[in-house]
Amino acid sequence: MKSLRHSRLNSLIAVAVVGIISISPLFLLFADSKPDLRILCSNTSKVCEALARRYEQREGTSVDVVRVPTSEALARLISTRGHSEFDVWVGGPAEAHAQAENLGLLRLAPDVDTSGLPDAFHSQSWFGIYGGILSFCQSRTVTQSPQGLRSWQDLSSTSLPLIVPSPLTSGTAATFLNVQEERFASASQAIQFLRQVDAHTLTYVNSGTDPAHLVAIGRSPASITFDNYCRLEAQHGADVMVTYPLDGTGFEIGAASLPRRTHESEDAQKFLQWVVSDEGQALGAEVADQSPVSTRLPEHISRRLETLRISIFGDDPSAASLHRATLIRRWTKEVYLPSPTQDAPAPIGATSANHHVSDTESLPLADELSWSDLVPTAIRTLKISTLAGLGATILGIAIALPLYLRSRRTLIWILPALLPALIPPAVIAQALIWMGAPPYSQATIIVALAINASPFAALMLSFILSSFNHVEVQTAVAFGSPERNIFKKLLAPRIRAALVPAFALTTFMAASDVSATSTNASAEPYLPVLALNALNSGLDSSVPTHIAFIYVGVASATTFVVLHSLTLTRYAARQTTYPTPLKEYLPTLSASIIPFALISVLVSAGIIIVMLVGASHWFIHTASAELLGQTVRESLLILGIVPLSAAIGFLIAKHRWAFPRAINALFLTALLSAPIADGILIHLVFQHPISIGDHTILPRLLGGGSIAGGMLTVVLTNLLLALPASYFLMSFSLLSVRQAMRTAEELGASTTRTTLTVVIPALAGRLIGVFAALSGLLMCMSAPSAFVVPVGSAFPAVALLPLGIHGDHWSVLALGTLAASSALVMISLGIAFITSTTRHSGYVRKGL
Repeated sequence: MKSLRHSRLNSLIAVAVVGIISISPLFLLFADSKPDLRILCSNTSKVCEALARRYEQREGTSVDVVRVPTSEALARLISTRGHSEFDVWVGGPAEAHAQAENLGLLRLAPDVDTSGLPDAFHSQSWFGIYGGILSFCQSRTVTQSPQGLRSWQDLSSTSLPLIVPSPLTSGTAATFLNVQEERFASASQAIQFLRQVDAHTLTYVNSGTDPAHLVAIGRSPASITFDNYCRLEAQHGADVMVTYPLDGTGFEIGAASLPRRTHESEDAQKFLQWVVSDEGQALGAEVADQSPVSTRLPEHISRRLETLRISIFGDDPSAASLHRATLIRRWTKEVYLPSPTQDAPAPIGATSANHHVSDTESLPLADELSWSDLVPTAIRTLKISTLAGLGATILGIAIALPLYLRSRRTLIWILPALLPALIPPAVIAQALIWMGAPPYSQATIIVALAINASPFAALMLSFILSSFNHVEVQTAVAFGSPERNIFKKLLAPRIRAALVPAFALTTFMAASDVSATSTNASAEPYLPVLALNALNSGLDSSVPTHIAFIYVGVASATTFVVLHSLTLTRYAARQTTYPTPLKEYLPTLSASIIPFALISVLVSAGIIIVMLVGASHWFIHTASAELLGQTVRESLLILGIVPLSAAIGFLIAKHRWAFPRAINALFLTALLSAPIADGILIHLVFQHPISIGDHTILPRLLGGGSIAGGMLTVVLTNLLLALPASYFLMSFSLLSVRQAMRTAEELGASTTRTTLTVVIPALAGRLIGVFAALSGLLMCMSAPSAFVVPVGSAFPAVALLPLGIHGDHWSVLALGTLAASSALVMISLGIAFITSTTRHSGYVRKGL
């Protein structure tokens, strides 16, 4: 009796601790200190940071900088409808600022001194602060070779793999489109030319500041960018050169403006005035070799344009802004998402450099995108996910069989093969590239996705193989059955039964990735990345909605396959909770699978070593206390979801449902569709206030300017992912105590007493194991958080995406290490508690 009272007290303490853990991180939603100014930066982050730090020193005002590519920044301003989360928008081509002005999204700033600015390079709302000339950034070797790019027309026939900024998110790319439109004096011919360029494009990157850096680190021999970014890389020692196209080019007037917001700040006016001043422009020129706009400063952009001996297109940013969005939509439909029946591009030549475009009025609207536009992307996604699922299943067999057939000591040396489940695929891909794999290759993505999903395939195989125990084998051996027949009759059928659900599960996991397919994708898009870019760029909302429904449908089909296969072995799988070592009965098979397992172990160990090296380099040379603090805060917020979802999952799993198969199907479909579909739908639902008539029922919850800085939607999406996962983990954990629970309840014990006296003491270790598994799931998946996190988030699995696209491999490896380490600590605690429970809960087991 004393033991039971002690057990109940411990259980109450455990419940109290879980409750505190569940609630305390939620205070982080509202406890974060806010800066005096928040800057939306579409310039290179180095310039924005320099401006912010200098202004802080001058005025004693705290300034926060968030880097967002131009087109994505404009889309965010449009989505907030004049209630921006930012005080000042710094950088990005003036065409985007002019478009925002036309839409009424900018404040007037009459006090800004424009005496040094040419009339065409400012308005009453936006002001030019730097300039850059559109150019090629090429390695010096390529520039001096016959293959080097010397004109835009060379792009249509070059053999060089190009890195091009994406018009969906980049202002640089929008300038590039506008130049081609004016160069051909025809939007249709320009689009035809851009399709030829697309055929030679290695990848599209989100920001126009990235291509020069990617050439500098050797990812590609040539790219399209503004000249100042290429010169900056050369100043840092990179072997790159600027080349201006001989058939004419365009230029950027980087602007600054004040977005409309609910609470407008006087500090924002002062900051804008200082950024536009000669002192502010001179600082940008000093830090990043940018050409100032002020004619009072040396090497200003107007003088540089006058000295170029080539044609200049796009001399009026306000005029270019009028059809900017329309041209981007046409590029999206005819180049990025071409119809399967669309003809291949034919060779074309430029017409005279007429600055007037004849057929812009015929450009299609955004709502002309349809289901058929997604077919090639869906097929491409299915291809890589199928191959990744196949690879993961094979690797899963190599991991599961040694664990099952050999002694438990095998767990010690095969554990590294299970660790990739805790590492985001983008980090695995980066480690593979560091070891020599080609970047922007489908093969690299497939291998990374397969390695990441292989532990889940091993888990599925182990669950089904648990029906294969030593009693059957001993009986077969006693009757003189040879090892070959034992494998063929007893083991092989279990493996075959496991292959289909393992393959289906890992294939769907690969198809739901947004990390490796964002940071290392080729020019051809994949469904999750397309959905993410569509949401961030303000593309027609039907595109991500269609993608969400595709994932729900495929998740339903995958659920049927998985549950059907698991039903066949449901009863047998309950008979053995830990695989019995069978190597003495199947010595030949046990010995033959070890080399395959060693390959998985060595690959995983290599990835882990690379991650540790990268993390060490990052912590020594790059890490900042501010970034680490923000990372820890947001990680704790996500981890706070774990006990809440575990408690709800426990209550649902404990309940005796009248139709358990239907409940299982519902939760498995919810689990599989959560990473993509839930992220998309929550973004679409909460990006605007929910109103009925003139009454706001629910304010906007998406973005940094909303309640709790936009983190409520992050909590919600991760909760929707964790709940179904918790249900299944709790269901498996409760299998061994269900009979004891029924007996206790039949004897008159209340549900609360049964839970505190029987369930928690018997399953304390397993419940902590559930916490650990949920922590790993939430910490290491980029989706669904990637669809809803506010810009500037430091949550590791999401923050590594722009860093990976930029080619900052040290930061990617470091953030991956932080995410994996957090999950690994929780899992280690779970293992410790499981061991402790197994040793010290004997009185409970006897009662069962």
